[in-house]
Amino acid sequence: MNQPTPTLLYIDDDDALARLVDRGLTRRGYRVVHAASGEEGLERIRRAGAEGGIDVVALDQYMPGLDGLETLEQIMAIPDAPPVVFVTASQDSSIAVTALKAGDHRVGNSLQIIASLLHLQASSAAQDEVKAALTNAMGRVAAVAQVHRRLYTSQDLKSVVLNQYLDSLLEDLRRSAEGNRMSRLTLKAEPIEIDPDRAVAVGIIVNELVMNAVKYAYPDGAGPIHVELVSQGDDLLLSISDDGVGDNVKADPRSTGMGQRIVAAMASKLDASVERDPAHSGTRVVLKFGRAPAAPVKAGTAAAS
Repeated sequence: MNQPTPTLLYIDDDDALARLVDRGLTRRGYRVVHAASGEEGLERIRRAGAEGGIDVVALDQYMPGLDGLETLEQIMAIPDAPPVVFVTASQDSSIAVTALKAGDHRVGNSLQIIASLLHLQASSAAQDEVKAALTNAMGRVAAVAQVHRRLYTSQDLKSVVLNQYLDSLLEDLRRSAEGNRMSRLTLKAEPIEIDPDRAVAVGIIVNELVMNAVKYAYPDGAGPIHVELVSQGDDLLLSISDDGVGDNVKADPRSTGMGQRIVAAMASKLDASVERDPAHSGTRVVLKFGRAPAAPVKAGTAAAS
């Protein structure tokens, strides 16, 4: 059975460039539809609608009438809009940042809705273990949502300032259904910038270890939980500690070990070591990882003799 020919909508007021694009992509098996303005492109997308007649849009910035950013904003408002490739020769990085944000806000909004729904479910849960599980799930989603929120409100799409990010993440946890058990949750963190992917891994680890302390450290109620992030040369040290029962905690037969597996997976993503501090009276978990991702080892590199 023959595969349908993918259709690209090219929105640009330059007819000569549109013909070059048509010629080049047609040879590669694409069907190219040209719209000479943002308004015409929007009309074609709306006409295609649920039929899915447009597979992808290539969009120029500088056009009379609606420019590229204005057109992109309206495309993003169309239900089930096709993906957009933003094309510009401009040296102004703010245009690229704005274009990226226009598509990214949908993801951030969706994550925030999921986190809010989990919060509502946790608040209405009658069983403590269900409440804790839903709060934990909310924290995992919030760890990702907070990164999207920070990127969307920043001109820098390449890094996240960890002290601000963690402060917002812990505030989300304090407002959760288990928030009454986090009244003494503190943060001490330096303003360290890392890339968004690694920031998500840090946030998820913090969420898991804080929730673990909430569940097990203080069987009779709430107690202090401390999150600390400091730099040490080219490395970062992240610690989550409590002053609770430590190794005297009773094993929960209902525990699945999911939290430990998630921490291990995120630590692997960071190339981090994970150690418990044996000198601490309660529980203190310390992660050490590089400020920047480790350089990949070149294949075939021989070990030094």
